[in-house]
Amino acid sequence: MIKRYATASAIVSWLLLVFLGMVKQYHSTQPLLAPSLPDFLNGLFLNAFLLSVYLFAFRKLAEMEDDFSVLLWRVFVLAMVSTIVSGLLSLYLYFAGKDDQPWELYLRTLFYHIEFGLLAVFLIYIFTTFKKLILFEANTWVHHLWLVFEVALFLILVGHFFSDAYYEKYFRLPLGVLAIVILILSVNVRWIPYLQFNQKLQSVFQLAVVLFCLVYFTANTYSFLAQGEFAKYRLFDSYYIYILLVFSFIYAVVSILFLLFNLPTSSEFERKFREVDLFQRLSDSILESRSEHEVYSILLESSFVLVKGDAAWLEANDGEILICKNIEENQVNELREALYKEGYDNQETKKVTFKKFLKSRKKGEFRSVLAAPMITDRKLIGHLILLKNQQSGFSHKAMSTINTFMAQASITIHNFKLLNQLVDNQRLQNELQIAKGVQNRLLPEGTLSNGHFEIFAKSQPATEVGGDYYDFFKISEKKYAVIIADVAGKGISAAFNMAQMKGIFQTLVRMNLNPDQFLVYANAALSNCLERTAFITASYYYIDAEYHKVYFSRAGHCPTLYYSKATDTVKFFENKGLGLGIIRNDSYANYVEYDIFEYREGDIMLLYTDGLIESKNKVTGEQFGFDRLKVFLEAHHHLPLEEIYQTLLAQAYQFSGETYIDDDYTLLLIKF
Repeated sequence: MIKRYATASAIVSWLLLVFLGMVKQYHSTQPLLAPSLPDFLNGLFLNAFLLSVYLFAFRKLAEMEDDFSVLLWRVFVLAMVSTIVSGLLSLYLYFAGKDDQPWELYLRTLFYHIEFGLLAVFLIYIFTTFKKLILFEANTWVHHLWLVFEVALFLILVGHFFSDAYYEKYFRLPLGVLAIVILILSVNVRWIPYLQFNQKLQSVFQLAVVLFCLVYFTANTYSFLAQGEFAKYRLFDSYYIYILLVFSFIYAVVSILFLLFNLPTSSEFERKFREVDLFQRLSDSILESRSEHEVYSILLESSFVLVKGDAAWLEANDGEILICKNIEENQVNELREALYKEGYDNQETKKVTFKKFLKSRKKGEFRSVLAAPMITDRKLIGHLILLKNQQSGFSHKAMSTINTFMAQASITIHNFKLLNQLVDNQRLQNELQIAKGVQNRLLPEGTLSNGHFEIFAKSQPATEVGGDYYDFFKISEKKYAVIIADVAGKGISAAFNMAQMKGIFQTLVRMNLNPDQFLVYANAALSNCLERTAFITASYYYIDAEYHKVYFSRAGHCPTLYYSKATDTVKFFENKGLGLGIIRNDSYANYVEYDIFEYREGDIMLLYTDGLIESKNKVTGEQFGFDRLKVFLEAHHHLPLEEIYQTLLAQAYQFSGETYIDDDYTLLLIKF
């Protein structure tokens, strides 16, 4: 409804501008016969036209999703159409020449107003589109700055009601401030990393065409202004139009530069996202109860795409060929024999390169082989063999990626088999014990000392398996990542969601993201694979041992308890954060933040899950709570980490009056 009203208002106001122009043209040729109309009408019709076009474009784009390729494509098409129409008009005027016949004067007046209408629609549509791009995942400060920019543009429209001298006197200074605002806003290009390589190339081309059209319209505008006969219409000499031209030009140039700078890293980011997507698809196959053969198909196809292979096959541990791709089954035995001769032992990933290896009728000659075992619970369940035509076709990075991925895929396949057995209600306790062993091996339990700090961690599920998760990762010599997470619920479903979180952590941590970016990407990865009622709380810590700093973000998890040796005090860190999977769209980035603190030798950080603090006294029903935990650390921070854990556990048991806690609980202590 609003779009229809805006369209009608834009058409009517533009026609009134044309009418006013015709009257002015008539007045210039017949000054004694035609009445002179007030300039106020020109400003009224001009503002009505500009605001109507803006309202239409704003409502149109508000209905569209954040598909950046589609947004830029629409701007590109509008730029081409506007430029072609404008070019045809200019071509006609060029060949027609300048004739002072009345009908020629009125025709040029009409063309002038058409040219202005095309430019205004083009610029306003670019403005609203770039607005959507700038505000994508923008922080509150950018939103406020954009609001100031839009309000300033609206106030500039007021100048259309006044004379040129008044316009020059009172609007020159604000224009300089707006130029600075435009430069600040133009560096907000967070939408670019979400484009694939081909989309970035396409966007560079589209924005380059838009820039060409802007230059053309600018040149054509000056050609009109250079002709004195059009000065009386006061359309193109609007600061509003100039600002939109400058803003559109600057943001298009900045976007092109960022797109070009991002091209070299696009393939790496796409590969990382493909890894996350692969893990999601494998997890979905479990949750949707697909066949085991389909899980294997997804595994082979996704690995094949990741390494850009030429052929592959997947076999069970007994030698049964499960799936072949671009290779005949009778060639598999020959390849398998060659692999074992080169030292493949079914336990570690092996890459082999031959000067002359095996010819295939489908794919020529295979020269490189990558063999990866699928092992779960220390048992071999199969092999994935990838082949390429090039010598040394598999890099160490590809080998590491497949190795990490196969570890997660092995757990996924094992869990799939476990679920099928649970559905059949057979060997329940035995399979649960196997799953518990697998999960225990996913958690680096015990004490770890790396020369910079000491870590002690212990986790206990309420049943055989649980949903608590923590992990450590050494990013570089003095950079470490630590995560603790708690899946909503407990038991089998929580354990599978915990395994998904393990795979996502292992994939994203290698990207060396800021803590808040890590949570945003993790939320995006989990959004498509968690059940609608499931969510995960987590805290992510980036420890910089070189500068003694910790960067951390919280996604709805229990607040960190911290003991400072310098002040001999204990306090909670409570920064903003929302659980993963609660909001499943791009706005999640607005609900997380990251904080920084410096640590000193002797400081202690205590991380935990809610199973500990929510343990209840069996008589009163009172929870153990945060205050008791704080008081405990104040009294026992001097103990070794393992003794702190044992003492705290004993105190929790004494408080509850039980010898167990009826929920998953995890305790992770870090002493600097």
